[in-house]
Amino acid sequence: MFETIKNLVTKILQEAYVVMQLESFWLPDTESIGKEKKDQITKLLQEASSLLKEERIPPYDCASLKQRILELELQGEVEYLTKLLEAPEHFAKKFLKRCRDRAEDDTYSLGFHQEPLSVTNRLYWQIAKVCFAPSTMQEMLSILLPTVRHRVAITLSDYVTKQEMRENRHQPEIKLEEGLASLTQKPVHSELAHYVIAEDCLLDLRDIIHFPLGTHSLLRKSLLDASTSSANPLVSLDQLVQSLFVHNEFFRGLQEDLDYYDNNGITPKRAVEQLIQGLLVGGEHMTGREYANATATLAVQRFIEYLEGLPEKVQQDLRESAGNTYSLDEVIKTQLIKGTCVETAAGHLNKILEAQKTNPLWTKPIAISPIELKKLHDKYNKNSEAIPTGKEDCTLLDLPEQLLNQALQGICPRSDSELALLFLNFPIQWYGLLLRHLMPQKPLAVLTQYILRQGYFSPEQRQALGKAILKQLQKRDAANDGQAIFNWALSTHDEGIIEQALERIFLNELCRDRFYGQPHWHRLIIECPLFLKSVFRRLPSDWIERMFKQKKEGYNALMLAALHQPDAISGLLTVIDKFPQSSQEDIFKETTCLGLNNLMIAAMCNPNFIISHFLDVIESLLLVPQNIFCKQIDAGPYNSLMIAVLFQPKAVDALLKFIETLPKETQEIIFKQTDNLGGNVLMLAMKYQPKSIPPLLIAFKRLPKETLEIIFTQQDEEGKTVMDYLSHQPQFQQQILELLPNKVTYNARFFSDQSSSETRREESSKEESNYCTIV
Repeated sequence: MFETIKNLVTKILQEAYVVMQLESFWLPDTESIGKEKKDQITKLLQEASSLLKEERIPPYDCASLKQRILELELQGEVEYLTKLLEAPEHFAKKFLKRCRDRAEDDTYSLGFHQEPLSVTNRLYWQIAKVCFAPSTMQEMLSILLPTVRHRVAITLSDYVTKQEMRENRHQPEIKLEEGLASLTQKPVHSELAHYVIAEDCLLDLRDIIHFPLGTHSLLRKSLLDASTSSANPLVSLDQLVQSLFVHNEFFRGLQEDLDYYDNNGITPKRAVEQLIQGLLVGGEHMTGREYANATATLAVQRFIEYLEGLPEKVQQDLRESAGNTYSLDEVIKTQLIKGTCVETAAGHLNKILEAQKTNPLWTKPIAISPIELKKLHDKYNKNSEAIPTGKEDCTLLDLPEQLLNQALQGICPRSDSELALLFLNFPIQWYGLLLRHLMPQKPLAVLTQYILRQGYFSPEQRQALGKAILKQLQKRDAANDGQAIFNWALSTHDEGIIEQALERIFLNELCRDRFYGQPHWHRLIIECPLFLKSVFRRLPSDWIERMFKQKKEGYNALMLAALHQPDAISGLLTVIDKFPQSSQEDIFKETTCLGLNNLMIAAMCNPNFIISHFLDVIESLLLVPQNIFCKQIDAGPYNSLMIAVLFQPKAVDALLKFIETLPKETQEIIFKQTDNLGGNVLMLAMKYQPKSIPPLLIAFKRLPKETLEIIFTQQDEEGKTVMDYLSHQPQFQQQILELLPNKVTYNARFFSDQSSSETRREESSKEESNYCTIV
């Protein structure tokens, strides 16, 4: 309780301190600014207004969009201040309030912490100078930035330990000064560029620019730690750290080097990802040129330096790592160093990353070598006076939403690459806002292509862009129950985006016939079977059972998987196993419009392991196997065993082994069944798949003699029997003769003379056939 009261009193005193500062510039008995000051301010407003262009070109990229935002802000502030000036007796007081509003809420403006030297902020600086004539920087900032109450003073101790000296690491001392009383220099507008301003704190970067790398590392850690352990709990320094490392190019580079230094290296995977992004940004689709520009060249240079700084053995292993075509070494030597098409090189690098995604060599950080560590330290031991501390133009990340929304009106990128580059450099939290202002169809097609190009957008960008597009599609596709969402998500082949699409689609819509009479989830089976588990997790069991009974052109889900996507079979069978037994039986008994059941499709189209899966399930069911094994298709009519003999001979053994467990009468039916030409399974094997003859003959040994007599005497439409086709497979004669029942006479046309093919041809041309009697 005491601490809470103490904090509250502290806050009140701080706010009172600011008020006292402002009142020192403005006395209640002299409210009017006078004619001279009014004229000066009027002139400043007119000069600012003259900078606004009468004819505005719609923005087309990040730079033109930024310029448009600055113009909109200036226009709004000029109009507001001009209106205030109509009552000069209240202008100064209302101007102070406007300054406080801008400092506290940057929703509608670019404050001094974002664009300290912008035209609008320069206008405010000049008006403050006219109205109040502040003599020090502290007095000027108390007008323009009344919310800034602390100066962060950072110094190095005079006492340095031997270890700190050896490691070039000196622990900085951080002190929070109440107020800005130490800023006694004359107020100069350009000086603001050297400050980092965040929340209620201000840091002069010239105080830290000379620090060595090790000290920068300690400073970052201390600032972050101070955010939670500060002596003043009302002060937060984490925002200061964020602003510090986006201040300009030097500090952005320092952030990357500190990550590399503090983590003792980065993974080769991350290094290649950075290279790919640099190549794509500098490639043909971004620059309109086929070969690399400076951006791509610099990315290649950084990667080569990284690679050559690794231990020799590690470097060699990485160079030998390959995708499905090229090794890393080949890509470097034949494409990167020679400067051929950088986008082609990026494609090969992506394939290497895909092939090596589970290789620990690529996914674990590699320690910095002593040589590379020295280079990193030397980089920050240069003359600090040559290092810039001025703030660069703010990124779009810092821009206020209200102004950004206005500026995006009419935005029209001039080319596909310009559109992609716009998203590549745009803050991901504003992707949805940007999409709302773009044309509805063309950007979607273009962005899909860039999403498909792995490595172009970062994983975070891909996820945010996918989410924004899906949200737009959901609004546009409300009447079509998620069809556009689902179609687009599948077209990206991106797991994260498809997962997001499933979250947005009403789950019952997955079951409906929407895509040319095909349920959405059937397309998942064919195109993206890995996401079936995600669907099943989201649906109640009775819905799933209903989905499995849906058909597209006579094919249910299991049939589609057997036909197009074997990888989905195991997962589907796991789900089916939870259905009531009657439902399982119905699924396996169902047939297509051509009379094909699941077992027939598996026997026709897919490897032996699917047959085994199906047989395991069928064995556990109570259904009559005859309904499945004896079923013949309409256009054959073949049974499952015949289909396997014709299309998947490797599956014959598994089927025969299962048939052996069936009742004798069912086995006899299967072997005696004939196709529409009158041929039984042994005839088909003799004509088309001789490799299937041996297992069939073994199975025949279990058949009754009467059944064998029928099989061997069956005639096809040409009047031929098994014995007639035996002439084409003489190696099986003895095995077949051993199967024939004793004391049974067969009239069979076959050729006893197997001496030569020429003799067989002459014999076959005779009208009178040789007949033999076997007793």
